[in-house]
Amino acid sequence: MEAAAFWKRVKHAAETDRKERERVVTAWIAQLKKGLTAIAMAKSSQQFGREEETK
Repeated sequence: MEAAAFWKRVKHAAETDRKERERVVTAWIAQLKKGLTAIAMAKSSQQFGREEETK
């Protein structure tokens, strides 16, 4: 029984570590999306400004 309990604890620790990594990666992707959105909006407003200048 001791070996089974040990592996159960090891498996639980590995699951916890995986979940933590998923949270970190998810947060990083969210920040990346925000940054890309900001860049796209800035470029869009620059393009809109250029269109207005040519009229």
